[in-house]
Amino acid sequence: MSSLSPDASKKTEIFANLKQRFLQAVGGSILLKIFAALAKLAATIALTKTLGAEGFGIFAYALSLIAITAIPFRQGLPNLVTRNFAVYLSREKWSAMRGLLLRGNQLVLGLSFLIIFISTVIALFIDTSQISRYTFLVALAIIPWIALSGIRRGALVGLHRPVLAQIPEQLIQPALFITLIGIFLLLKGPSEFTPLVAMTLHVMTVFIEFLVGYILLVRYLPKQIRRFKATFETSGWLRGAVAFTLIGGMGTINAEIGIIMLGIFNNIEDVGVYKGVIVLGVLVTFILQAMNTALLPLVAKLYTEGDHARLQQMVTLACRLVVLFGLPVAFILIFFGDYCLHLLYGDEFVRGATALAILSLGLLLNAAIGPVGLLLNAAGFEMDTIKGKSIGVVLNVLLCALFIPTWGLEGAAWASTCSLLTWNIILFVLVKRRLNLHPTIFGKVNFKQA
Repeated sequence: MSSLSPDASKKTEIFANLKQRFLQAVGGSILLKIFAALAKLAATIALTKTLGAEGFGIFAYALSLIAITAIPFRQGLPNLVTRNFAVYLSREKWSAMRGLLLRGNQLVLGLSFLIIFISTVIALFIDTSQISRYTFLVALAIIPWIALSGIRRGALVGLHRPVLAQIPEQLIQPALFITLIGIFLLLKGPSEFTPLVAMTLHVMTVFIEFLVGYILLVRYLPKQIRRFKATFETSGWLRGAVAFTLIGGMGTINAEIGIIMLGIFNNIEDVGVYKGVIVLGVLVTFILQAMNTALLPLVAKLYTEGDHARLQQMVTLACRLVVLFGLPVAFILIFFGDYCLHLLYGDEFVRGATALAILSLGLLLNAAIGPVGLLLNAAGFEMDTIKGKSIGVVLNVLLCALFIPTWGLEGAAWASTCSLLTWNIILFVLVKRRLNLHPTIFGKVNFKQA
């Protein structure tokens, strides 16, 4: 009977610890995601019931515009901070860690105020209704808090605290938002509840989210960081941030472009219905972000160490878990979507049932393909991700322009689904070629060897 060498035994023990940490992180993240999804759904139900399709459309359209303008803060720097913090922690580069934290905060604050100024000037000259303009102007106040929260979240994930990193955004903010909506409705009544009021409450909760996140970061930052003078690698960080911004930005644009173009080609009521459809549709892959948050630092570590077998095992496990959770949700939304929309939102939203079925099927297939973008990013092939997602975004815009004027909600759903699957298939091919990994649910793993 053969025995493992000391080095092999050590690697096996390290991987067991990594897998345990991954499963613990995923478990905690899934619980947070369940709560956040339920809270977001409850808030959407309250907003649709009180504002109707038109009012909810105004609120949703403003947030979609903010999501586009805030791409660098939600995707770029946070993901760079996550990757670099994980590296700096393992190499004990405390000076660089402190420098990245300081420079990251400086960059996002400066850029956020510039975006607010430019967006305000543009909004004042666009011909739109007063309620839409004022709702958007209030929404701009979210940007600096989103920016700072993104740096905080990226740092905590890089420090291997992915569950803590998500608590302010996934637990505190949605719980506060639905609570404030309930309090306002009790005190003032539905007649006083407008898109502007809803946006004001949303801004308040995002600010509190930032405060809670700041406290958590201060609590869990390594003590060594305070004893070292900051060193800066600004040019390298900026190049990395631009790459991550393009990568994450493509995903955000792909998610929001349907709403934006429905507002351009159709009407604000369709925007409200489609946003309600999206909130339900994303339940199919609600644990995907939680899984990716926990997976990113572990993938980076295993790839750096050249541990291909264990990396394949981790990726296959993650992909199968996402599909396992998403399959029953997708089944319900595809075959009983009209009932769900009627029950949760009201009669105005039932016409979104076909769009809901299309989106749910597309998201399930996307989950089955696996975390292809994450794998390429963690391995340093960000440009491949950018190219694949760029093709998807261009296709989405073109299909939206072709489909929405004729098919409305269904056209937006088909455009989103086709573009999503296109760039995922492209990235799947690149993962196979670059990393020799099979990222889908059908990946084969020798668990005894791993």
